[in-house]
Amino acid sequence: MKEHWQHLFTMSTAQDFTLDEVRQRPERTELGDKPDDKEIIRFTRKGKSKKSPGDNNIPAEFWKELVGSDKDLQSEEGQQSFGVWRSVVDEFWEKGSCSSDWLQGRLKMLFKNKGMKPDLGNWRGIMLFDAASKIVCAIIAG
Repeated sequence: MKEHWQHLFTMSTAQDFTLDEVRQRPERTELGDKPDDKEIIRFTRKGKSKKSPGDNNIPAEFWKELVGSDKDLQSEEGQQSFGVWRSVVDEFWEKGSCSSDWLQGRLKMLFKNKGMKPDLGNWRGIMLFDAASKIVCAIIAG
């Protein structure tokens, strides 16, 4: 099975090109600015719930709970909770440091419910990534 997935992910493509040949968009320096609280709150709340978390088993709901509601954010306790998540985002933004869980995905195989199970072509693979890293990616893509 391992050989099957390695072959799929390492096969050469029919089109060979370099990044130098790809049309580049103008650089947007404002994207280097640290996200403000509104951006962090907005993208955290947009995170998908009831999805499989990464290997650390921390679901998106955990980060959403730290953000809380607008009413929660008006209290001192709500600001302290949000501050925990804000510090994680700031640490990544300023130093580029993050949990090793953010850098790894786990391949999960799902049977397509057609054909015979021993045929690896009847399975599809999905990658499971850490929920916090997906939220930060959404902020970056913003």
